[in-house]
Amino acid sequence: MKYVLWSGGFDSTYVVMKLLWEGHEVQPIYLSSIDARRSETTELNTMKSITDFIRDNYPEYGPHIKDFIKMGV
Repeated sequence: MKYVLWSGGFDSTYVVMKLLWEGHEVQPIYLSSIDARRSETTELNTMKSITDFIRDNYPEYGPHIKDFIKMGV
């Protein structure tokens, strides 16, 4: 199991996908309330959309990505 701090942005999404391509199980973690950008809702919706896309379109990777864990800071 690999743990990734995921924001839904390009860089962290690339890391999630790279680990999936390498055959790892991936546990994404979202750190909530770490800044005042007020982008949390957008980031969470983006991560959900990407996770759904992976599960729907790449069945070989879908079972290896866990639902993200939201952790308050």
